[in-house]
Amino acid sequence: AKCFRGKKVHGEYDIKVEQAHFSELNLVAQADGTCMVDMQVFRNGTRVVRSFKPDFVLILQHPFSMADNEDYRSFIIGLQYAGVPSVNSLESVYNFCDKPWVVGS
Repeated sequence: AKCFRGKKVHGEYDIKVEQAHFSELNLVAQADGTCMVDMQVFRNGTRVVRSFKPDFVLILQHPFSMADNEDYRSFIIGLQYAGVPSVNSLESVYNFCDKPWVVGS
């Protein structure tokens, strides 16, 4: 987030960076191909929910873990459905959740 502070896209649009774990996010993908993300964060001991429409994503967290019993693949599918661009392709992020896809590629 520090890298983008004060920067603009095409000289006119401010860049706002949101960072969160999958467990802090909820996504709703609408039939018209858009999506809204609700992010739950704790500020000064109070839970705050913010909603936004992502323009671009970078996924650093693995969306599926059998050990932790966490499965956020539906979040990746929702981003794909809404056509949200990403640094790492959402298809590859989803496919890398299953080891046979990784080994067979």
